[in-house]
Amino acid sequence: MDSEDGDSIVSVRQSRIDRIIEVLGYLTLEEFDDSRIAIAPQDDAFGVMEQVVVMVAQEYADTIRENQRLDGERTQMIDKLRDAVKALSTPIIDVWDGIVSLPIAGVVDAQRAAEMTERLLVRISNSRARCVIIDITGVDEVDATTAAHLVRMVRATELLGAYTLVSGVQPSVAQAFVELDQAAGLGNFRTVSNLRDGLRLCMQQVTGRGKKRGG
Repeated sequence: MDSEDGDSIVSVRQSRIDRIIEVLGYLTLEEFDDSRIAIAPQDDAFGVMEQVVVMVAQEYADTIRENQRLDGERTQMIDKLRDAVKALSTPIIDVWDGIVSLPIAGVVDAQRAAEMTERLLVRISNSRARCVIIDITGVDEVDATTAAHLVRMVRATELLGAYTLVSGVQPSVAQAFVELDQAAGLGNFRTVSNLRDGLRLCMQQVTGRGKKRGG
């Protein structure tokens, strides 16, 4: 049938129009299953419209899927970089057979203390370290919260059977520990002035255990 201006008028079943609307709705919801966005174009004038809708729907779905894949890769990369930063900020060093050292610098807040403690405990368990030196040479200030974190870290390592001491205690930090003894509940807290002294004590401890076991 032709209209008055010469254009052809095509009669289309409502179900075919509804199907196109349905497909567009699925695209909006980002539901890209083939069964949802597929249309079987018919061989008539309206079928051209159906083919265009199918093509656009498929290209849109492919684009969104690719973006999601890239977002997933970026998220994984960010997680890996975050883990790398944590590892670099909390290096655990094997200084001798059975002896590990954890150098700490900067601010020790609750989250960082928990992360350091977790990594340290895993290393002790995996390497069966018998002595741990927590070096706080890079920590210039200690408040009650930091002291409590350090105490919990030491206690946790000792529960795994590791001989643990704190090295690099600066004069100002030592004074803070004395003043915070009551508030932080420090109790017996083994400290040495530097890492070298700590290593010497740990080597004596490890050697003494070895001789005792050998006897």
